[in-house]
Amino acid sequence: MFLAALALGWTSPAAPSRRSRSVSRRAARGCERNDRAAIAGMVQYPIKTFISGWVIPIVDRKTFITSFDAFFTEEIKDLVAEAAAKRRADKANDVIVLGNGALRAMRIDGRFRIIGLVPPPPSRKVRGARHGTTVVSFRTGESSAAFTGTLAAGEHERYVVRASRNELLDVRVDRVRGRDIVARVFDAATKAAIDARAQEGTRVWTGRLPATATT
Repeated sequence: MFLAALALGWTSPAAPSRRSRSVSRRAARGCERNDRAAIAGMVQYPIKTFISGWVIPIVDRKTFITSFDAFFTEEIKDLVAEAAAKRRADKANDVIVLGNGALRAMRIDGRFRIIGLVPPPPSRKVRGARHGTTVVSFRTGESSAAFTGTLAAGEHERYVVRASRNELLDVRVDRVRGRDIVARVFDAATKAAIDARAQEGTRVWTGRLPATATT
């Protein structure tokens, strides 16, 4: 499924130490490659996230990877990238805190591991095309997700939504002119378009899915 414009958030990070830069740089490399497995390998399980007023436990690596986009948001990635670029004197701290607690890491058995995630609220920061495929995950109690960015001519983004037969899917591309940016909706398994509108590309596609699938 190819989409376009979407919206996220930003918080200024705390200044990191050299020790923090090592974990930040490893996480930053994972973020740049959208490598969920690499970042999941940096986490101390079980871990708790705090999203929309709810404490959500993540018990293992598999759960972290499956729900990655729900809590390792673009805002968290911004904090990691900022920390990786900073240069400060070394400190003896065994705990690293970025963005007023948005991400916390602790030295465990001689290596820093992520022990807490509290995604900052979404912002209006404009972003370029996302690389790789984004798995759309809905926060607890919510049934919609929005993303903001810009696309140059010829660029595209890929999103995957898991849904059941007869579930209502509503896809919208807002704040663009005419058909400057359109969405194409396919069954990810068969690569077949959901219908003619989905094949051609449209600003708005709403309908019930004909089968349980990843779209």
